Amino acid sequence: MDDLFDVFNEDSTSGQIDSSLLDDSKKKRKLDDSKENTNDEHSKKQPQPITTNNTVINKKQKKLLIPKQDVSNIVPVVADDMEIVASREVEKSDGLLGKTKQQSQQESQRQQLTSDPSKLSTNENEDTQNNNNTTKDDGKVKLSHQVRHQVALPPDYPYTPIGQHKRENEARTYPFVLDPFQDTSVSCIDRQESVLVSAHTSAGKTVVAEYAIAQSLRDKQRVIYTSPIKALSNQKYRELQAEFGDVGLMTGDVTINPDAGCLVMTTEILRSMLYRGSEIMREVAWVIFDEVHYMRDKSRGVVWEETIILLPDKVHYVFLSATIPNAMEFAEWICKIHNQPCHIVYTDFRPTPLQHYLFPSNGDGIHLVVDEKGTFREENFQKAMASITNKLGDDPNSIDSKNGGKGKTFKGGNSNNGGQSDIYKIVKMIWIKKYNPVIVFSFSKRDCESLALKMSKLDFNTDEEREMLNKIFNNAINY
Repeated sequence: MDDLFDVFNEDSTSGQIDSSLLDDSKKKRKLDDSKENTNDEHSKKQPQPITTNNTVINKKQKKLLIPKQDVSNIVPVVADDMEIVASREVEKSDGLLGKTKQQSQQESQRQQLTSDPSKLSTNENEDTQNNNNTTKDDGKVKLSHQVRHQVALPPDYPYTPIGQHKRENEARTYPFVLDPFQDTSVSCIDRQESVLVSAHTSAGKTVVAEYAIAQSLRDKQRVIYTSPIKALSNQKYRELQAEFGDVGLMTGDVTINPDAGCLVMTTEILRSMLYRGSEIMREVAWVIFDEVHYMRDKSRGVVWEETIILLPDKVHYVFLSATIPNAMEFAEWICKIHNQPCHIVYTDFRPTPLQHYLFPSNGDGIHLVVDEKGTFREENFQKAMASITNKLGDDPNSIDSKNGGKGKTFKGGNSNNGGQSDIYKIVKMIWIKKYNPVIVFSFSKRDCESLALKMSKLDFNTDEEREMLNKIFNNAINY
């Protein structure tokens, strides 16, 4: 069992037998058998040498047998609970409804008063200053968000609060001011401690990974960036290669520059390297797990679990994840199996403001029910409900209609009057307003195929993309 976990065996050829030594071994076998009894009694009296860290040295195999550490009694300590309230400005979206007549008039009035701001109403200025989530005159929305930090520590670990850490020799600087969650995460990496960053998509988690890569390359150490799928690995390779240069790719299908300081690979490749006892792992200081919430997947989650367990304790980690409910449980697990601190940095900031609309089936319009500030529009919601009620009342096939009926499944994807489907209307509206890309979900394979054929009438490509597609197609045909 010890041999199974001894993935860092110095003698990489210990499992191979030199055929030239077979004859000599046969000649010595009788001599060894004659001395077996004498040596056996002597070996019982001699205790095995043990180092200070309880590592047993086996002289015959000439390698270290590291016993599995008992972590059942280790109880991590949760400390340094810190919460920060921050704000950030994002571009305001007009939404699918576009600008209302009142908004257009207000914008025209603002443009006229730009030369003389003193004519603006005092109450309007006060309301703008007192609101946490406000819309500025320049079309930007100021959104407030929370940043929370915690850390799981081994018992008796000498810990300094993260707020007191000062970065003196930064491995990487940025032309913009870091968000509090980015600044806290970078400080964790700067002090050589693992961190789990939990944030929404496009919130800026890549900044944290880039700092870990820059720090490893600065210190002449290797860093591994893992992703769940090959397509994402290829994309990250191109981005990091353009940024740092010394980057390699290993996906199983493609291997590029395997001796690079930063290696991008899938998690399965990293697990295979640990199984084989790859020499690369001796030089690795940091491992970045992108989309680590894949660990919850029933079929592939075991890959992340095995990889994290098999990695040596000297390695530090950057875990990038979407918002997860049990972040502290995960950090305590890391602290327990590797006996090192693991920070948690969480933010609820969403850089792309969400707007929620209702489109009643066979309706004549859409209704904004939740705006980008998270405010529920009760009036619009009631209008949407009234529209649905009116449509059900006029439908002779509806069980709730005025004329009764046998009832019929009401599909929003199909139009009862033979015209365009509701989904096609929405997608066409998105295409006209240039709010694409868009994803359409359907629970039926047949509907997916039917909708895809209908959407083919819409050309979502720009002129540059259309020209590039024509070149690729012509080159493929003429090859």
